[in-house]
Amino acid sequence: MAIDWKTKSVLIVDDFGQMRMAIKSMIDSVSPAQVDNVGNGEDAMAAMLRSRYDLILCDYNLGRGKSGQQVLEEARHLELISADTVFLMITAEALMPRVLGVIENRPDDYLTKPFVRQVLLQRAERAMERKAQMRELNTAIRDKDLDRASEICRASLEQKQRHALDQLRRLAEVHVEFGNLAQAEPLYRQVLARRELPWARFGIAKVQFLNGQIDEACAGFQGLIADNQHFVEVYDWLARCQQARNENEAALETLRTGTKLSPDSLRRQRALGDLALTLDDRATAEKAYGSAVKLGRTSAFRAADEHLALARIWAAQGRAGEGLKLLRETRAMMKKNPLEEMRLTLGEAVMHQDAGHQSDAKRLLERATESYAEISGAVPAETALQLVETSLRLGQGDLAKQAATEVARNFFDQEDIRHKLHELYADDKDQGEIQALLTATREQVARENNQAVALFRGGDAEAARVAIESVAKQAPRSLEVNLNAARILMHLIDQGTPKATAYRFRIEEYLRQAQRIDAADARLKHLKVRYEGPPNTLAADRG
Repeated sequence: MAIDWKTKSVLIVDDFGQMRMAIKSMIDSVSPAQVDNVGNGEDAMAAMLRSRYDLILCDYNLGRGKSGQQVLEEARHLELISADTVFLMITAEALMPRVLGVIENRPDDYLTKPFVRQVLLQRAERAMERKAQMRELNTAIRDKDLDRASEICRASLEQKQRHALDQLRRLAEVHVEFGNLAQAEPLYRQVLARRELPWARFGIAKVQFLNGQIDEACAGFQGLIADNQHFVEVYDWLARCQQARNENEAALETLRTGTKLSPDSLRRQRALGDLALTLDDRATAEKAYGSAVKLGRTSAFRAADEHLALARIWAAQGRAGEGLKLLRETRAMMKKNPLEEMRLTLGEAVMHQDAGHQSDAKRLLERATESYAEISGAVPAETALQLVETSLRLGQGDLAKQAATEVARNFFDQEDIRHKLHELYADDKDQGEIQALLTATREQVARENNQAVALFRGGDAEAARVAIESVAKQAPRSLEVNLNAARILMHLIDQGTPKATAYRFRIEEYLRQAQRIDAADARLKHLKVRYEGPPNTLAADRG
């Protein structure tokens, strides 16, 4: 099919002005509607916030600041590019780690410098043609109409369209994302029945892992690596399998190999550091966390974890001053992320306490406590537990009890959190009193949540709404309660309630809160599909 360039908008990202102008000259020869060019990753992100582009040509190595890899990762994460956007990565790197870093992030294609106009246009047009043939499917997926998406894939296979297998891959990945594992695996097997493609084998192994078929998944991942040792993403999943089988030393070696092959993945470096620290391999942990900290300086995926871990390692080496400096500087950089700033503040408070700086430790704990009260979004269980633990270490018993009670209330249905709370108070002089308080708090919320669910299943949805919204006020950070509240309100809308408009606002807030708590939860994804997709009824959910 012919590409109508006169309707296309193009963004060129390269840190060398002459290269930008050379690429622009090549693109200008086909007269696109719009051609913008920028010299760094930060300006690229700003350009994508202002405009939607049909084609992005981005250099991998952008000098100081964000790399091309980070631009692609963050643009997808922030939804600045759609499934219809073509992203071509350009690299002058011939070294295997850089090439694998490019491939791992799955741009639509990549070009190695130098290249000529004909090659650039050929690659861009081929990618745009593929996107055009995927557009109907992508529209159905955006509309959460997965039945329609399945029909499109079936028709493509019957008509033997060129990109039919790509469509099956896209639909299978969406099913995995939404937790529909039973729908995903047959799609991957349909692909393998037609052609032996590594990504389809990888998809089956992932589904097996997520279904708890650990041995089968492990064998699948090992087979993929045996056939192609440069399939980098497989190493992450194989390590997860090995950890699930308590083969932690093997998992460490797997992650170490993955980071050698493609060292610029912040999350892989963080995972390597975490596992190495668990195994008391402090040299590997320090190196991995150091790499993660460096990569995170220009990344939207920067988190407190790697900074806290590295600072603690340094403190154990007698370098507490360097650790405190790292946390202080990182905290200043994370002011736009109150949750991560709070976690860093707590970590800094503990390090000051250990160094004998009591007044500094108390001041920082007070600041973290104020942040905890002010944060409107969900605070993860681990962060809430960190507040409890820090308060106990600094001798602030009343503050610890208040925070612990809130943890018991918000995470009433999570046994692992209950055990961690009990462990924190194991040596406390008021252990019995505190444990009784936490148990009573947890049981009360669980009882009221279960009563609301029982009313819903019994057919009294309005009484269930009143009950669950009362629980939601007590436990606003509970994933279980937010999901139940959203489900009940959706059912009332399906039943034709005159308060549908008001309920929609509340449903969206419950779903947003659940998203903050655990964006990967399969139940949440299911509810979002039902809420955002074609009209349906939730009556079946009462069972």
